[in-house]
Amino acid sequence: MIQAVLRGNQRPGGDIKCELHSEGMTTLFKHALGSVSTTGSNPYTHVISGASSLPVGLQFEKGFTDIAQYFLYKGCRINTLNMNFPQEGLVNATFSILAREEAVTTAPQDATPTYASVDPIVSFNATLYEGAGLGSAVALGTVVEANFSVENNSREDQFVIGSRLRYNRPEGRRVVTGSITVYYDDLTLSTTFVNGTQASFNIVCTTAGANPVAFEFPQIQYAGGSPTPVIADDGPIQITLPFQTERYETWDTDIRITFVNTEATI
Repeated sequence: MIQAVLRGNQRPGGDIKCELHSEGMTTLFKHALGSVSTTGSNPYTHVISGASSLPVGLQFEKGFTDIAQYFLYKGCRINTLNMNFPQEGLVNATFSILAREEAVTTAPQDATPTYASVDPIVSFNATLYEGAGLGSAVALGTVVEANFSVENNSREDQFVIGSRLRYNRPEGRRVVTGSITVYYDDLTLSTTFVNGTQASFNIVCTTAGANPVAFEFPQIQYAGGSPTPVIADDGPIQITLPFQTERYETWDTDIRITFVNTEATI
């Protein structure tokens, strides 16, 4: 029989799934990418860029208000960001978190949280533009859906003798990948894929009464999958183009997200 069951190291973490808003989410994106530059004055423009290192960390609270139990996750870092732009429905984001420790309390960190004052962004509010730069890109009207992920490849098993808690969660090399699915109406995108030509595109989201959110991929390569259209049935033909970003020397980054909102600081 088993004499005793002994405890091992603690590995707290999990996912936060949310709808995309133009306000209230900038801190999450900053911790997923690394750096932010703010200009302007109400509305403020926040340019969040992929950097060589991530911020020190942050904490999250999960509250069960009816029984006054609150789970506090300390020393958190965002390991993965996944964004999905479906053909129909809400644009959504998933932030995968690695935490150092979990604590249970009977009082919240913030008893009066601030709720979003603008509606979430729906896919028909988004437009995909091909080309670098928000001012010079050309809209693609045949995109069915798009998605991308930011993998920070944090080290999950940084433990030391004498403690059950993670000593650190250092980030590794960032990898940004994704795919777009388009209706096949000419050879332009598939030729770019086959020839291995560097490309770029942006996804710009706007809603009535809210300021825009822009996702910029200034230098990408289409890779993986197949650019050859497949006739699956008697309906419209679609092709899916996976891509991976590269470092864009002019910006010294591989991804940039711009929020225009009423938040003075992030």
